[in-house]
Amino acid sequence: MGNKLLDLIGEALFSESFTCFCCGDEIIDGGNNYLCDNCLKEIEFIKHACVKCGDKVNEFDKYCKKCKESPKFYFDANISVAKLEGLAKTLIYRLKFGGKKFIAKTFAKFMADKFNSTISDNIDYVCYVPITNSRRKERGYNQSEEIAVEFCMLTNLKLYLNLFLKLKDTTDQTRLNKKERTRNLKDVFFIQDNIDVKNKNFIIIDDVMTTGATINALSRLLKKKGAGLVYGLTFCHT
Repeated sequence: MGNKLLDLIGEALFSESFTCFCCGDEIIDGGNNYLCDNCLKEIEFIKHACVKCGDKVNEFDKYCKKCKESPKFYFDANISVAKLEGLAKTLIYRLKFGGKKFIAKTFAKFMADKFNSTISDNIDYVCYVPITNSRRKERGYNQSEEIAVEFCMLTNLKLYLNLFLKLKDTTDQTRLNKKERTRNLKDVFFIQDNIDVKNKNFIIIDDVMTTGATINALSRLLKKKGAGLVYGLTFCHT
């Protein structure tokens, strides 16, 4: 058995389960979240959220400033777990660009907890933000799909694989301003014509919510085909 294979087996059996994958400290309880208590304290969890986009607000506000002033969103609400800062941002980049696919398990655990405490509506299907075939070959996986798979295992919800298609690569949304993000996603996403979503309620999984342009574009496709409620659910919010 090759050394590389042994390393992979060792990582799967030991490093993920019994040590924090950020600092390497031992996790006494077996590591349900794969992070130690000290590292967890470095994540800014969203306790009070805008009821529309899920961004952090103070305890006296119902909406964030952006949602008070403007946008029409096709999704009914977005729920996010943490702010895209510090350790949370590092974890996002390790999952998305560093090949650390197992981080999806941690994100899914927190997102499942958030879902259970936030959404009371019946959900028919979970779906996720797609990536192009070329991006999948480059990265090896779709991080949003990986989160969605783990999330459905924890919640026993139905996962709708390949509901959406993305036919051309786009610039990373986090690097663009609001107008550029909308233009960046124009005519990028598609939903298959033979798929019946009428009156079905959906959750769209993604790793990060920025302006909401991506989840909004997918929600628009669902709503145009007669979907019922559509929620976004992300680990981070900028």
